Amino acid sequence: MDGSEILDIPLPDDEAFTKFILHYKQLITMYESAVRCVAMRLSIMEKEADTTGKHNPIRSISSRIKQPLSINRKLRNRGMPLTTKSIMENLHDVAGVRIICEYLSDVYKVRDNLLVDGFMELLQEKDYIKTPKLNGYRSLHLIVAVPVPFQTGVQKVICELQLRTTAMDTWAALEHSLRYKEDRPCGPEIDRELLECADMLAETDVKMQKIAEQLNIFEN
Repeated sequence: MDGSEILDIPLPDDEAFTKFILHYKQLITMYESAVRCVAMRLSIMEKEADTTGKHNPIRSISSRIKQPLSINRKLRNRGMPLTTKSIMENLHDVAGVRIICEYLSDVYKVRDNLLVDGFMELLQEKDYIKTPKLNGYRSLHLIVAVPVPFQTGVQKVICELQLRTTAMDTWAALEHSLRYKEDRPCGPEIDRELLECADMLAETDVKMQKIAEQLNIFEN
């Protein structure tokens, strides 16, 4: 593809395009603000554990805002228009926060601590730890509405939270790299081997949890 082919892509009229870009920037600002609100509450949780000498259930925190091409692709696949209203109403994973924990019990402790005071409204919960996906994927997914204060008032912004252990995150990252990023075909044999790896790591999580309980890690 050369420069002339790129320039031949039709664009909407200037006024409509400018209006969409303005609204899209405002929308992304909302999602970025929601992520910061979640990160702030998680940071408070971490600092409280550090200052009290208690076990810190959070190992690491990362966040992302879905890229425009990915947003457009997902809406098109669902037969929905690319508008800011459509994005807000139909996509719940534009803003995402991933929380990595050391132990299985930490995952549910962080979940409970985030929701205990009602600051975030839980809209949906999918527990792929208790009920893994068929490919072996494990994680706790929460869709929450985060109240974000703006000059015009408080806006509830939908955000996806993924909570998992280090072992679950390692498997998910490697599986994604093998299956998707390298664009390599995976047959039934590879699928079985990946599932076996997921199951072995799940057993490791259970054993590590038991060892931590024996050492009274969670009582410190």
